[in-house]
Amino acid sequence: MKLKAFVILVFSLFSFVLIYAQKTIVDTIFAAGPPLTGEISNFNYNYELQVDFLALIMGDTGIPWIPPVVPNAVFKIYLTFLLDSLNIESELDSIKLRLWTHENYIVGNDIWGEWPVWDMPGGDTIKCCVDHVDFGNYLDVGDWTAGDYGDPQTLESKFAFISPEVYNPETGYIIVDVTTQVINDIENERNKSQFRIGFEINTDYDSLYDYIQICKVTPYLAHKPSLLFYLSDSTNVIEEYITELTNDIIIIENYPNPFNPSGAGRSPKTTISYQIPHPGIIKLQIYNIKGQLIETLVNEYQESGKHSVIWNAENYSSGVYLYRINAGAITRTGKCLLLK
Repeated sequence: MKLKAFVILVFSLFSFVLIYAQKTIVDTIFAAGPPLTGEISNFNYNYELQVDFLALIMGDTGIPWIPPVVPNAVFKIYLTFLLDSLNIESELDSIKLRLWTHENYIVGNDIWGEWPVWDMPGGDTIKCCVDHVDFGNYLDVGDWTAGDYGDPQTLESKFAFISPEVYNPETGYIIVDVTTQVINDIENERNKSQFRIGFEINTDYDSLYDYIQICKVTPYLAHKPSLLFYLSDSTNVIEEYITELTNDIIIIENYPNPFNPSGAGRSPKTTISYQIPHPGIIKLQIYNIKGQLIETLVNEYQESGKHSVIWNAENYSSGVYLYRINAGAITRTGKCLLLK
């Protein structure tokens, strides 16, 4: 009996190890920078290319006089993941695309943290689609249609959808299975995997915010788009965990983004929050899209830690603006969108 019990115990432990091994995260490949990664936006049929600034806004922007459908703040994200340096010695189990969005960037009918209206008559957002594309070595405005059915740069159109079911509110992660698509790239000897994330919209004219924003405006590695590779054999695992920020990095972002007057007679305001690693003279300034300085919000000595300042953009027109913070030799820049 003792021998039988020992054999059962050994077999159980061996089975547990095999099951655990199949769920091991083994590598993370981060998105490549410009000119391969970025977004193309369309305001009033005026296409604008922005690289290394990823913001996907889906749904009603809350501005009643902006025409619907195409002119209504259309963004499409284009992601590139380099495969050249990928070294996997074990059998692939699955590959997941991970995106991050904070609950502050999920808005349903002006309620922050609520998911937008999906697949409902009269609702804003119809669906958010993920396409497998191959637009080559450079992203330009001509790639707007990459991912559409019949486009020569489309490898697979709408193979997945971003919805509440793939969003984890505890982590802020959106997870999409891209195993088939990345394996297809590897088998066809492509040195990169490229994806487009876009959406279909049918505005309901309620002038209420109803959108999702996927972005990488913070320096946290965990918030940047990434591919997660899972191996079926944990014996050859080289675990690459996302590390904490170093003491020389400034964290800065603004909220809400985009922003606009929240009511009749009110000014368009956004709060710029930042965290500085060391005390010293802090300078926070606003620039227009041409790089011209238009306003200085902070120019004083501040202690290390978290700070915030409100920017009142009442005297400025709609468009993209840059905010830049300087703390000694450290500089960080972010972008925000003003809609009036």
